[in-house]
Amino acid sequence: MRANRIQGLVGMSTFGRRPGIAACVFIAWGCSASADRYASVRTEAFGPADDPAPRAVTEPGVPLANHVWGDATELLLESVQRVAKARNPTLAAARASWQAAVERYPQVTAFKDPTFGYALAPGSIDSDESIYGQKIEVAQRIPWPGKLALRGEAALDDAQAAGDGFESARQHLQHAVTEAFFALWLTHRSIEINRTNQNLLAEFQEVAEGRYGAGLASKSDALQAEVEHQHLIHRGIALERDRKVAKARLNTLLKLPPTHPLPPPPKRVPKPRGIAALPRLEKVALEGRPELQALEHSVGARLADVDLAHREYFPDFALNAGYNSLWEVVDKRTVVGIAIDVPLQLGRRQAAVNEAEAAHRRAQARLEEGRSETLLEVSEAYDQLVETEHVVHLYATSILPVARESRDTARVGYEAGSNDFLTLLQTEKSLYLAELTYQEALAAYHQGRARLEFAVGRSLDALDGPEVMP
Repeated sequence: MRANRIQGLVGMSTFGRRPGIAACVFIAWGCSASADRYASVRTEAFGPADDPAPRAVTEPGVPLANHVWGDATELLLESVQRVAKARNPTLAAARASWQAAVERYPQVTAFKDPTFGYALAPGSIDSDESIYGQKIEVAQRIPWPGKLALRGEAALDDAQAAGDGFESARQHLQHAVTEAFFALWLTHRSIEINRTNQNLLAEFQEVAEGRYGAGLASKSDALQAEVEHQHLIHRGIALERDRKVAKARLNTLLKLPPTHPLPPPPKRVPKPRGIAALPRLEKVALEGRPELQALEHSVGARLADVDLAHREYFPDFALNAGYNSLWEVVDKRTVVGIAIDVPLQLGRRQAAVNEAEAAHRRAQARLEEGRSETLLEVSEAYDQLVETEHVVHLYATSILPVARESRDTARVGYEAGSNDFLTLLQTEKSLYLAELTYQEALAAYHQGRARLEFAVGRSLDALDGPEVMP
């Protein structure tokens, strides 16, 4: 569709340089086609905002967060994204810029206001020898056929580029919110794992003290358990600090105070799921990523500017009609006429053509650069996601089960006296690190999935294809 429209503009340039019957045809085509497109673009720009969400309203005695989350007991990603989109001023500014760009169209496609002129002969006012002399004239300036249509096409392309910019900002915010959400989710899960392991070490310490009291083990076992327990307590303090930082980051994206209360994130998140193969993702990104769409619309706008610069070689007109009472013959008092510009400043016009062509080449180069960068971003995000998915699968199906079984076996063995306490501590440490790594990989997977969606320019769940990553 984009290629057809650009080819159409090139055809319009050739067609428009042969005046004659082309004038009326081109005016009719430009008015109808551009007007329909303007109506569509304006409806999209001034439609309802995406993902409406309640805005916080301060009321005495009611926490601000209650207005945002209501009675929610869990912080769901979908809710966070919806609230962020509704409250984010950057999105509001981007939409306003889009709407402002749309309103350029009726300004550049309208005729200039007609002019009204009046003149009189002062000597005839009180003259007994002649009639009262006056002259009235109305004139309307009309540009060369096709100029207004091309100005409208350029304005609409710029407006659609602004709309693509709004969509890009929306997706960027969604990506940032997703990363912040899973960073907060990871701190909650890490704190939970830390507390669980603190309780286990407290149990190990009781077992060691019991064996020491029975003369079956040395006091060093209980002391080692106490040292490890204190290490976990210290780690818990650091994790609590990380939780506050992650919470402040998410609150900032939601335009809430950094320390504002948030419902806890869910304990479980979706497991990794299949995605389309890399060639499919690259194709979708090149066809629909908002940044590339904006660059393509910019190319179209600059191409219209080139054609418009060529049309400046053709003159504009001015139609006029008037009444002049100074003519003694009544039939000669009413006149109609036409004025035409004489395009003598060829150097200025050629410079305008050169400028427009250079701007078009610049837009085309930026588009090619954007395509290359997009392919790189998609490829890197895809490879990282595949790697992270493998880590999640490896820990879930192999490392974690083995680490749990090893720890449980070491505990039974220690209580039975078949292995020492150091072996039990080592297996507990291994399990603790494995659980943390698994949760980190799971959070990284969802953050990486959001990164890939941002690189592609659309949700991965909306894609289908014969080849998918298991």
